[in-house]
Amino acid sequence: MPTKKSSKSKYTVLKAIYVVFLGLIIALFCGLGVAAFYQQPKEPKAPIIGNQTVEQKQGLVVDQAQVNYENEFRKYEEEKLKPYNRNVSIITLALSTLILVISLLLSNKLPILSDGILLGAVFTLIYSIIRGISAGNPRFTFIIVSIGLVITVFIGFWKFLRKSKKK
Repeated sequence: MPTKKSSKSKYTVLKAIYVVFLGLIIALFCGLGVAAFYQQPKEPKAPIIGNQTVEQKQGLVVDQAQVNYENEFRKYEEEKLKPYNRNVSIITLALSTLILVISLLLSNKLPILSDGILLGAVFTLIYSIIRGISAGNPRFTFIIVSIGLVITVFIGFWKFLRKSKKK
């Protein structure tokens, strides 16, 4: 017969697993939601010459096709992909902040659910920072990381320090 301590321990482990799972699902929901409704620009297609790769063919025509593709891809990265990553970073930063607010509003009434939502906000914030780095602009990356730092310090204060001062 299980003791009260062992069933309480199982419940605690199950709660921790639930919190992490909820956090991951929320971050996936945000990332996939942004990808579904704000699609990434299509990248240029690499040249295909017969059934051979560019390296296997010789000649000026093949080399020029490869050079044209590389130029198109660089232009795609600079004009489309980097701005897209910047915009996705801003959108997911806003989503993570919104999720954080929801978590803090629920913290007194539904603590386990609130913890999972908070973890989802943190994972979404991490995703936002990664997309911000992909934007290729050091100033923008610094701003996103700075906002992430402020949010993280605020979460730490609100969730952990504020409660201990009340008691």
